[in-house]
Parts: sequence; structure tokens; C-alpha cells
Amino acid sequence: MAKLPSFQFYPGDWLKDPCLRHCSLAARGVWVDVLCLMFESKERGVLPWSLEAVAAAVSGSTDEVLQCLHELDAKGVLSRDNGRIICRRMVRDEEIRVARASAGSKGGSKTRANIAAKPPPQRQQIPEDEDEDESSSSRGDARGVAERLRELGATSAKARRRAAAGPGASIERLEAWLAIARTKCRAEDQIGFVIEQLACGEELPRDVAGDRREAERAERLKAEAALKAEFDRIPAAEIRGLVEAAEAQLASSPKTRRIGKMNLSAGDDVEGISDEIWKHQAGTQPFWRDQVVLHYKQRLAGGR
Repeated sequence: MAKLPSFQFYPGDWLKDPCLRHCSLAARGVWVDVLCLMFESKERGVLPWSLEAVAAAVSGSTDEVLQCLHELDAKGVLSRDNGRIICRRMVRDEEIRVARASAGSKGGSKTRANIAAKPPPQRQQIPEDEDEDESSSSRGDARGVAERLRELGATSAKARRRAAAGPGASIERLEAWLAIARTKCRAEDQIGFVIEQLACGEELPRDVAGDRREAERAERLKAEAALKAEFDRIPAAEIRGLVEAAEAQLASSPKTRRIGKMNLSAGDDVEGISDEIWKHQAGTQPFWRDQVVLHYKQRLAGGR
């Protein structure tokens, strides 16, 4: 594998990824080190190691790093497959880079050659029968993309499936490319242009992608503000009980028991911690703040 000096980093994706945002500051820091190890790996984006081996390779306390890795795993940030740890974005970027190189491209438009170079496992499987009923709730997945293309007049089922199976294909990206096509293509060429962009996984122009990210960021900030307001309304005297209820529920599931307990910076004397400190500690940790609000709502709904 060619030795590259750097890899692409997407600040917007890093800041808006909900799974990553629910991880602790320490876990996010460990993830950066793991990304660097993945980039240096023989198979870029993949570490054929156990979590314990990764923890040993990351500087710092092995136990603390291992706890962070378990947190990243539980929150869905890292992917695991047959004993390997995978960064989906880095693997996809490497596949695109290799495909472009093999097709003789230096970052311009992709051709059919680099589409064929992409391994089939990365593509979403679209049912052959697209005439089945498709509800509006599935608009964001591959089936929704294929259905939207059919509404727009794409008559070839094969072309619709190819576009819907493209990297990152979604209704939002389809509509963004359609808006661009309407400004730069003849009417009869617009749908074909959109299909090619989706099939290739082509990145949206910076200004379009930036507007979309700003809108998503605004929605995320609005949701976070609403959640914080709900948290602030919860009496401090109830926070500890809600945290302990969340800890017990997480510990009861094999998928979440590794998350452990909420971090407390007031020392080991849990009984001596005031209600105000419990609320402050939970409020500064987004994951536990969300858990407190969730369990508070459940308690109100249950009449307890």
C-alpha cells in the first residue's frame, strides 16, 4: 500500500455525528489516536486487533483507554467485524482513492471504470421488485432514493438501483444534486446527471454541502437547547436516582453494560455528594444528561 502522509478530516462530520457527540471527551480523544493507527495499518481503515491490543497501543492507562474503547463500541462509533476494528469513513475514502487511481483520475469526474473497481460488499442491496409499497418513512434509505428517482422519470430500474446503492446515497443528496442539475443541465439530461453523481458517491460542491451542514447544525443546536432546558427543569434532588436508574438499565444489557457508571469528579465518597453536584456532573456529560431526561420522562409517563 502506498505510504501517504495524511488523511482527510471532516470537521463538520466530527461535530455533528450524534454517536460521537454522546461519547465522553476522553473517548473522543482516544478515537483520534485509533484513527491514526488505522491510517498506518496495512489495510487502511482496519485494525485486525482486539480492543485490548488497541488499548495497549494507545498511550496512557490501558484500563482507562480500554474503557473508552468499550464506550466507542457501545455508542456505535467504531465498527467491529470478525475480530477487526473498522472506521467506515476511512475505508470508503481509501476505496474511492484506489478506484480513482486505477481509472487514471486525479480527483475529477469518476468513470465507469472506478465504479466497477469498488467492491460489491460496500453497496446496499436493493430488491429487484421495486413495485412493492414503500412508505414515506423509508425515504432516507436506498429504497426511498430509488422510488424518488422513479417519480422524477428515471425509467431504468437498473439505473435507479445503481444510484441508490452509491456511497452515501440519500434523499437529501438526491435533491441537492437535482437542484444543481436544473441550473447546469438540459432538461433531458438532468436525471442522468443526478444518477451518475449518486452512483459515484460524488461530493457535493462546497457551497451546497456547507449550506446543508449549517442547516443540520442549526437543527442539532436547537434540539440540544431543548434537551438542556428539559434537564434544567428536573429537580436536583431527583438527579441521583435517575442516574442510578440509567446505570442499572445499561448494566442489564450486554450491549451497553460496558459503559459503566457516570464519572464523578467529587471523589469516591458518593454518599457525601450534594444534589447540586450530582446535577452539575450529569449536566456536563451529554450522554448522562440525555439518560436523565429519558428516565425522567419515563417516570412521569409511568405515574411514579
